[in-house]
Amino acid sequence: RESNLTRGPDGNSESKVSLATFPVGHYVNFRTMRLNDSEKGYTFAFIGDEQSTPHFMRYSGLTGACINSMLLNNFIKKAVDGVPFIDRFRLYSVETNWSNGEVVQRGTGANYGLDGFLRPGFPYAHGLDYLHSKVIEYRESDQDLDAILSRDWLIKMAAALVPRGMELCEEFIGALYTKLQSHVFEKLIKETKADKRLSGDSLVAILRSRYESLAQERSSLDHNEFWDKFMSELEIDDKSRRILEDPHVFIVRRVDQMCNQIVEFASKSYLYNGRISSELSNQPKPVDTIIDDFAVEAQGFANAFVQSAAFSAGALAFSLVGSTVGNVFSGVVAAFNILISFGTMTNVSRYKIRNEEARVVFQDEHMLQTLKAAFSLMSPKARESCPAVDNPFVEHLDKQIEVF
Repeated sequence: RESNLTRGPDGNSESKVSLATFPVGHYVNFRTMRLNDSEKGYTFAFIGDEQSTPHFMRYSGLTGACINSMLLNNFIKKAVDGVPFIDRFRLYSVETNWSNGEVVQRGTGANYGLDGFLRPGFPYAHGLDYLHSKVIEYRESDQDLDAILSRDWLIKMAAALVPRGMELCEEFIGALYTKLQSHVFEKLIKETKADKRLSGDSLVAILRSRYESLAQERSSLDHNEFWDKFMSELEIDDKSRRILEDPHVFIVRRVDQMCNQIVEFASKSYLYNGRISSELSNQPKPVDTIIDDFAVEAQGFANAFVQSAAFSAGALAFSLVGSTVGNVFSGVVAAFNILISFGTMTNVSRYKIRNEEARVVFQDEHMLQTLKAAFSLMSPKARESCPAVDNPFVEHLDKQIEVF
C-alpha cells in the first residue's frame, strides 16, 4: 500500500479504494433489426453501444455507435423517400453487420490477442445463438443464405473456435465438431419448446430419442444428409412436421453448415499461411539483412572522401596565404577534416560489422531452410546421389535430436 495509486491527491492520506477490477469484453447484438410487424412498419432496432462495442470502447466504440445511428437515420429517411421496406432492411443489415465487424476488429486487434487487449471468444451456446439469429435475419431481409459470414467474420469465428496450431489436429477437430453439433441440437430443442404451435415436452422426447439413435452416424454424414435422415423417420403428425421442418430444422441446418465453414476456413487459412496476426508478418525484411548492399554504401563513402579532399585542399590553400588569419582558418578546416575522417572510418567499420552479423544471422536462421528448399528442387536421381552428410534434411534431424 505504498504506491501512489493508493494515495490521495495530497500524497499523504490513503485512498478509500486501492484497486478496482471489473470484467471487460466485446459486445455484438445477435440481430441488427428485429421484425415485429413489417406490414405495419413496426420494427425493433438496436443502436449505439447496444448494437456493438469493444471493451473500453477502444478505437471505434464511439465510431461504431455513430455509424450505426447514422444508418438508422438513413433507414428512416429512405422510408420517407418511398424506398420499399425490404430494400431498406437489406441495406441496413449489410451495412450494420459490416460496422459491427469493424468495431470488434478494433477491440481485438488482429483477432489473436497480440495487438489488441482481448481476442474473440464466446461460449458455444452464445456463438450458435448469434449464427441462429443471423440465419433468421438474412432470411427476413432476402439475402444470400450461403454468404452469411463474410471473410472478416469467418476470421473472428475461427479465431474464437479453432486455436492456431490445432487446425489439422484430427482429435481436436473431431471433438470440436461433436461439441458444436451437440449445441446445434440443443438449440433446436430450445426453439421447439418456445414454439407454442408445437406440443412441447412430448415432441422434445421424440426428437431426443431420434437424435440418440443417429449419434453413431453423425460424424460420417454431412449436415444435409444428417438432417434429411433425422426428419425422414420422425413419428409425428404432419402439422408438427411442417412446422418443425420450416423454420426450425431449416435454420439449424444452416447453422450446422456455417460451423463447418468456420472450421474448414481455419484449416485452409493454416495451409495457406492466412492465420497471421497482421500482414506485417509477411512483410519482407530490409535487403541489407540478407545481402551485401555495398553499392548503396559506396556512394556514401565516396561523398565522404570527396568532402575530406575538399577540406584538405581548403586547409592547404589557407596555409599558402601566409597571413595569421589564413593560418587560423587553415587550422580550423584541418580540424574539421580530422573529425570527418574519423566519422568515415567509423561508418566503414560499422558497415563491415553489420555485414558480418548479417552473414552470421543468415547462416544460423536461414541457411538450412535455403539448402532444404534447393535440395527439394533437385531431381530424385540427384537427391539419391547426394551423400547423407550433405543432406540438409538429415542435418536438420540431427539438430532436432540434439535439442531433444
